[in-house]
Amino acid sequence: MAPFFTIILYISILTGPLSASSLANSRIHGLPQAVDHEAQLIVDDIRPLHRPSYMMQKRNVFPPQFIPAKISSRSATATKIIAQTKYKRQSDPSSPSSLPRPFDSNLGNNFTESSCPLFFSGFLNDEQFQDCRPVSMLLTTSSSFFATTKEKDQLKRVLDASCNAKRSKCANIMDSYAQQIQSAGGCISDFERGNPNVRQAYDGFVAYRAIYDAACRKSSESDNYCFTEAVMNKTSPTSSYIYYLPIGLPLPAGAMPACNACLRKTIMDYRQYASNATQPLSDTYGPAVKQINLNCGPEFVDPSIPSVSGASSKPFPSVLIVVALAIAVAGLW
Repeated sequence: MAPFFTIILYISILTGPLSASSLANSRIHGLPQAVDHEAQLIVDDIRPLHRPSYMMQKRNVFPPQFIPAKISSRSATATKIIAQTKYKRQSDPSSPSSLPRPFDSNLGNNFTESSCPLFFSGFLNDEQFQDCRPVSMLLTTSSSFFATTKEKDQLKRVLDASCNAKRSKCANIMDSYAQQIQSAGGCISDFERGNPNVRQAYDGFVAYRAIYDAACRKSSESDNYCFTEAVMNKTSPTSSYIYYLPIGLPLPAGAMPACNACLRKTIMDYRQYASNATQPLSDTYGPAVKQINLNCGPEFVDPSIPSVSGASSKPFPSVLIVVALAIAVAGLW
């Protein structure tokens, strides 16, 4: 004990008597703090949600389905976090209700108008929307979907659910929400300001058809989903990048997707959407085709670019999101 009191005495000589305020801030300096021995110790047994690195942004601590209950500033007792949504946390991966959902990590409260979070709550809890299981909404907003991409069987299960949804019915639902999100009763102000959550939701709505067709395509050689083969491709880990083109994320420089039938047919499917200015593909398709043909051969896919028509309300792709996505995916293998 003598060395410990010697250190305390030395610090006291240098800094003077320890005041109550200095004790309160002692954690910064590594000194022991006062402990309330009568306080109740509450153990938080809720495991933190895994968030993929490409979604790492400065947001609120709590995911959207959980908010902190009142915590007394005069007591060390903290109440547990309570659920405030229809969704239920499931530990059993085989449970149907455990399928990934959009914005399951942290929606935050970075909205400028009160109608916008209500709009998000509305469509996320819409059973018809949930039944569609839109991959276009999961790609960049779902932590649980990111986790399933590491397990082939789980990913197949998710794609089966998404591809069994009625495409035409779900496309109409997405079209309706794409209009509503730009309305005065939706998120018009946040949309015009480029709110990331609002823009990601909008891109997911308008890109539903293109990504449905791409994600549900199966390889003629293996009968596996082309999306699954791209995600699991360890020799060409950037093969999955082409599935982000419809939501406005360009093919990063240096990306070399595997030159196979799945790639060719997927890019050919994209071409019909590239001529529509309301589709993010009208921006990302041309540069991607040039890069793919440079890697796979000048005639691998049709190099002609469709003429773009129609008014555009697409956001300019965030450079930070593109770079973060490239770094994150490259780091998975």
